[in-house]
Order: sequence, then C-alpha cells, then structure tokens
Amino acid sequence: RAEAEAAEAAEVAAEVAAWAKKSLALREANSRELEAAAAGSANENARAEEEARAPVVEQASQAHAPEELPALGPSPARAADAEPAPSDGAAAGGAWREEAEEEEEAPRVAKQVPRVTRGRKRYRGFRYEARQDTRQARRRQPKVVVVGAGFAGVAAAARLQKEYGYQVELLEARGRIGGRVHSLLDGEGTTVELGAAVLMGTRGHPLATLCRKHSVKMERLEPSCPLHDSETGRQLPPELDARVESLFNDALDSASAAARAPHASALFAYAGAELEVESRGEWRRALVVARRTGTPRRGPSHGAASSSSSPPGATPPTAAPPPVVDEAAEEAEAEAEVEVSARVTRASPVPPLVPPPVLTAAAAAAAAGEPPRRRADSEYSSETPPTLPSPGEPAADLASEALVRYLPPAEKRAAPGKGRAEEEVEEWIALPSARLRPPALETALAGALRARRAASAADDLGGEEMAGAAERALQWHLANLEFACAASLGNVSAAEWDQDDAFDYEGDHVLLPEGGYQGLLHRLADGVEARCGITVTGIEMRDNPSGIRAVCKESNEVIAADALVLTVPLGVLQTPPEAGGIRFTPPLPHRKLDALGRLGFGLLNKVALWFDAPFWGRHSDFFGRTVADPQDRGLFFLFLNLHRVSGQPVLLGLVAGGAAERLEELDDEQAVQAAVGALRGMFGASVPEPRKHVVTRWGADPHSRGSYSYVAAGARGSDYAVAAEPVGGQLFFAGEHTSVEHPATVVGAYLSGLAAATAVHKMLRKKAAGPAAPQQQEVERRAASPPPSKRAAAPRREPASAGKRRRRR
Repeated sequence: RAEAEAAEAAEVAAEVAAWAKKSLALREANSRELEAAAAGSANENARAEEEARAPVVEQASQAHAPEELPALGPSPARAADAEPAPSDGAAAGGAWREEAEEEEEAPRVAKQVPRVTRGRKRYRGFRYEARQDTRQARRRQPKVVVVGAGFAGVAAAARLQKEYGYQVELLEARGRIGGRVHSLLDGEGTTVELGAAVLMGTRGHPLATLCRKHSVKMERLEPSCPLHDSETGRQLPPELDARVESLFNDALDSASAAARAPHASALFAYAGAELEVESRGEWRRALVVARRTGTPRRGPSHGAASSSSSPPGATPPTAAPPPVVDEAAEEAEAEAEVEVSARVTRASPVPPLVPPPVLTAAAAAAAAGEPPRRRADSEYSSETPPTLPSPGEPAADLASEALVRYLPPAEKRAAPGKGRAEEEVEEWIALPSARLRPPALETALAGALRARRAASAADDLGGEEMAGAAERALQWHLANLEFACAASLGNVSAAEWDQDDAFDYEGDHVLLPEGGYQGLLHRLADGVEARCGITVTGIEMRDNPSGIRAVCKESNEVIAADALVLTVPLGVLQTPPEAGGIRFTPPLPHRKLDALGRLGFGLLNKVALWFDAPFWGRHSDFFGRTVADPQDRGLFFLFLNLHRVSGQPVLLGLVAGGAAERLEELDDEQAVQAAVGALRGMFGASVPEPRKHVVTRWGADPHSRGSYSYVAAGARGSDYAVAAEPVGGQLFFAGEHTSVEHPATVVGAYLSGLAAATAVHKMLRKKAAGPAAPQQQEVERRAASPPPSKRAAAPRREPASAGKRRRRR
C-alpha cells in the first residue's frame, strides 16, 4: 500500500509542478500575509506527509507556494473520508478547476489557503469525490423493466437504452428472444417461419425500411394461389375460382356494411338469433326468442317503454308478458304468425347456406334439453334469417319488435334444469334499435351469402358438378377468412372484424429467406442484453420510492424499477393467475380488464414438412385445398411452398379455425399423417413420407396461449386503444394487441413498443421535473389527449381486393 501511495504521490507531484509554473507568475504581488499563511500551511503539509509516510509528496508540497492549490480538494468535512481512487480524468478536471479560479481576487484566495492545502490528501479527496459523484449519478438514473423479448419488447428496450439512456432490464420467459416470431434455421439453407411469416406491403412499411437499413434480403411472393379440389384430385378451373371469389367478396362486403348500418338490428334480430343487447351501458348476449311485425300493441312492454329495458339479473317489472287481448284477436294474430324457429347458436356451421329448419318452440326446447317455456308459443311470431340487401341498396321497412332473452355470462351459466332465473329475463325491443347489434360475423355472412346464392342458379356455375365444386371453393374462402382472423367466424365481430383495413401497407408481400423475422430482431437487439428463462408471475405497483416491482418465478427474485413495460401476449393477460397468468397488485382497472376480456385471441398452427424432392408445382408460392366437410375446411387449407425461395423441397401447411384447436389434441405423428393425407388427396397416392417435420402448438404454449388477436363478437376496435393505456404512471403495455392500426401483425408489435418507450420517457422526465403549475398541467393534459379518431376519415380499401389480401395474410 505504501508503494502504491508513493507512486500516486509522485504522479500528483508531477501534475502540481506543471501547474505551478503557470501560477507562480500570477502570484508575485502577494503580500506578507500570504507568505505567513504559506508557512503555516507548510507545517500542516509536513504533518500530513509524516502521517502518510510519503516523502516524495512532502518535497512537492515544500517546493511550491501554498496558494498554488486553492481549489484542489473538497471541504475539510470530506477530507477525513478521502480514499485513493486513481482517475486521470478526475485529475485533469481538478487542474482545470484550479486554472479557472486563478484569476479570482487575491483576498479570496488568501482566505481559502489555510483550509485547502492538505496536499496529497486533498487532491486524492477531490478525485474520490468525482468518482462518488459518478456513482451517485448512475444510481439516480431511472430503471425500466421490459417483460417479453418479442418485437414489442426489443423495440421498447432498445429505444429506452440507446436513445434515452435509461437502465433497462429485459426479461424473457423462453430460452430465446422473439416470442411468437420463431424462425427455424434447418442447417440446409432454409428458414422456416413457425410463427409470423409474411411481411405484408413494402411501401412505407417500417420493417421493410429496417430490412433495407440492415441489408436483410426480402423475397417477393407471387400473388397467385391455385385451388386443388380434394374430391376430384384436380385443380379448380380458374374461371370458377374467380366467380366464387367475386361472390364471396360481395357477400362479405354486404355483411360488414349491414352490420354497421343503423338498421342492422332489424336485419339480424330473427327468432333464434343470438345478439348483443345494450343494458345500463354494458353489452350483454341475448337470444331472440320471437319477433312480430305490424302495428305494435299498446302497453308498458312496447314502444318507447321497451327501449328503457329492465336490467338483466332481476325480474323485470311486467315488461315481458304481453297485454291480455280478446280471444278472437288472439286467434287472428296466431294465424298470421309463424312458429318459432330453432335456436341458431354461434357455433352452428355456415356451410349449408340455407335457412334453418322451422320447428315449434316445444320441439326446439326438447332438442336443447330445456324445460318448457312459461308462455304459449302462439303468442309470438318469428322470421327466418334475413336476406341482406346489396351494398348501397336501401333496406325495406323493417319496423317490428323482437323479444330478447338475456343470457348469463358463460362462467355463470348453470347446468340444464338448474338456476335458470337469470336466463328468463326478457323484454320486447322496438326495431330497428341502436341497442341491438349482431355479435358474430358468421351470422351476418350467412345471410349475405344466402342472398348471393339465391341469385345464382346451379346451372350458372356450370351444372351440378361445378355447383358442388363451387360450394367447396366457398368453404375455402371461409377458411381463409378464419385464417385472417385467427378464429372461427362464429366468434368474430361482424361490424369490426376489418376495422384496421384502412391502415394496411401497399406493395408486395415478401418473405425474409435469410434468417427470417428473428434475424431482423437480433439486429434490432444489438447492444441490448436479455435475460432469458425468467417468467414474471406477479406485478406489484406501489406509490412509494420502490416504484413498481416484478416478481419472477424461476429466480425467486423481486426486481424493482421506476417503470415497467409489459409486452406479453393477450392470451397470457387473459389467463387467471392460478392458471399461469400474471397477478397484478392492485388489480388492473375494470375498464382495461373489460377491454382485454372482450378482445379475442385466436389460433393458427403450422406443420413443416421436408421432402427429398418436390412433387408439386414449383412456380406458385401458395396453393390451396378445398374439402367437402365444413368442419374440416381449415385443416391444411393452404400450403406455403418454400422451394422457390430457398431451393429446398419444404412445404409449410397451415391449419386455421376450429381445426387449429383440434390439431393440438393430436400427437406429431397423427398431425403429419393428416398433412400427408391432404397432399395425397391433391396430388395422388404417390406423395412420399416426409423425411423431417415440425408441428406447432401455439395454443398449448404457456408463454403465448394462442397466435394473434382479433375483434371478437361484442368487442370494438377501440378496445385495442384501451388495452394500450398505461396504469398508474408506472405500468405500460405494448404488443400487437395494443395497436389499433396494425393489430395481429409484427409491425403493430414493433410500433407499439416504440410508442410505449416514448410514453415511459415522457413520464420519467415529467416526474424528474417535479409538479407543474395547474395551468401547465392543463396544457400538458390537452397535448397528451389523443386527437379525434382518424379512422372515420380514412379511406376504406376497395371491396374487390379483400379476398386476395386476406388470402395471403
């Protein structure tokens, strides 16, 4: 230690000598008072050097006037705490500070001399103080925890660390970064995207711009997609495919427009339909029990009185029973009415595209295993599912009334025959009504397709055989729509399913053949360290200096931070804590919980197959498969041909809708045999067995619980914005499920991560600045409030392009 101190003292002496040459010339005019003070300081230096056993520094102290060191040390209170801490930068800083003070007045220097001329110890104290200041500044730097290392998490962490300079701790539950982006490199030159695959639209696309910046190759995909009929083993004629696609697009546009129209409730409120009914500011599922037309009866249960409705959960005050009328009028009305049709649940298949069978209410109840109703069936009339008008066609006069029965939430529905009091809450509602809306795209689309098919006879499609092929092709388009929404059509909102179409990017759809999406993500994550294998099971928000805390499962640690950005998938947020979800303390606000619960989180699975040689057409990047059974329409309905892009004979089979859920119940061998069977139905029995395969099960993955989000029946596009709202100025959210403009996409996740990072930076900067005046707070509040919605003014995509775009999504 003595040797180290001696070496340090020699270094200090050399620095002091260099500085002294310049300062002596400026001190010639000092008085005897300065010399006396210098003598006293020399004695202090001698005692200090004797204590430190450093004679070299003593010589340096005696060789120079004591006033030469007026600003080299801290205050006397800090001198005793001084410790050696070599730092050339700090030493240079100390000398610079002294030179800056040389030009000060001599009396001021004289007053400072007696207390700052401790020589080596003072200088070392200054250097130690500089190091301590750096450590304190580092400790005061805000810390942000980012949970999830997908595109949203990496984008947020990179901006917070690289652009804003915060301490960032990036946590990932999996053993890799990427999340639902999983690019599998097979070692043979092929990149197989088991998660997100296609970059849709290169014009103005932020990720396409990043690909160009980082020299990531983009391979254009051909837009054609021939359909192979599994019943005949032949490819469908292109003209038939084009006609069916045109019919499907027209029906889809009609269904969406009708669902958004003011008279939508009158179109879809037929007996047996399941709708959404607004009651006390909330939307509840309800079943249309009956419907009647004509002059409304007088009474408290009709007209304006029906619009006020008694809330579900309690027996309505005499609103449901119809008024008593004379027997003759009852018989006359009964003759003009139709029996109540069977209940049409949201899980019923669309394929037959014919009205459901007309049954009596007693027969329908018996088929459903329900007890008899407490009213006579002849009291009410019913209608079959409507035939929707063409886009732009005015709707007919649909004034009537519908009797709706409120259904309890799914988790509260009792077993048959038990606890049916809540399900008996009914009311009449005058139509059309803004309080009713069709919940499912399947319901609206079935009526629209019924109208289009009624206008197209079988011989118009080329005879009975072609009509069967056209029906199977129509099922393919329905499966493709389920692929776009990642869910069965019975679960998708009819009015809001395409709310993000106006924000789609134009241009080619491309693959990233060299490393895939994950390769691009690793370039974005350069310089950002991620801790993999860390599962966050709890988030505690505290209104104290400890800030927000993340509770980790594997490491049993609690990580405190000033802010936390949560980018886990929607499926994880919808999972209860006891089932593997995240426990929030305190719980999230009801507004956010409701929005997260209304949105849907769908499923798409893939099966990758490696062959020795291609047996399919090499010129098309996609080819589809049609089936006769509507329940299997999503089972390997589409194959992505990677041979043209990679040069390797690899096929990627897609499974959507309900078939994606059933696939997860199969083992790998069964899933592969199902894929090979589908290929043999298209290309013949000579299709060989694959030499290698990979099967995904995103629904069973505890870190995703599904594939991507969609606007479920009863939800709205604005729920995405609510899902993105921060909580308590500490907890921020990002991910594709928080993007209004680009949900269910990689670019939506990426942009949401950047937005969350910016929001965190603004919050921390505001917190560091302290509370602002009330006027300034109002200005900031108005500046932070979102502008009026741009969706209303955004042009919608031309209807004719919907089918082709959705095919490749």
